Amino acid sequence: MINRRTATNDKLCKLDMLCIKINSAVEASKKHRITGTYLLKWQEKLKEAGIEGDEVLFDFRWRALTEARNKINQNIGTLGPLTYTKIVVSSIVNYFQNATKLLLSANKDVQKLNSTVEMLEKLSADNGAFLRLLELQVLAVEEHAPAKRKRNQRCWRSHRQIMSS
Repeated sequence: MINRRTATNDKLCKLDMLCIKINSAVEASKKHRITGTYLLKWQEKLKEAGIEGDEVLFDFRWRALTEARNKINQNIGTLGPLTYTKIVVSSIVNYFQNATKLLLSANKDVQKLNSTVEMLEKLSADNGAFLRLLELQVLAVEEHAPAKRKRNQRCWRSHRQIMSS
């Protein structure tokens, strides 16, 4: 049970990081005018995947916070202010653990988490290729503005370094 809980917590953390990577690639791409049909489709696919990942994370966090709130509300009449504050802080700190407990009771939620992480891992692995193709398109469009192109090349290099780490 503990190993399964740890694995689920690890998946939640992994999903959070994958969402950050994918959403930042989409955010970077939105700063440029994309004219290629397939790059637009790719951008849209990344955007949808980021939204789906964020929704799965939100679901887990919402249910964990709801569970914590329900536990607190059961004791609200019998607690002093200091005890109440301690319970609230403790509940917030442990909300991921509560999410894991809730998840373990619903196998379909664990499957949803696993499939979402798997999908985002595949898309995230291609983030670098997406950004390189986007860079090529942007550089081709800006070919007539050499000073601006030089500045953009430095920005793209630093963004690629961040995304590849």
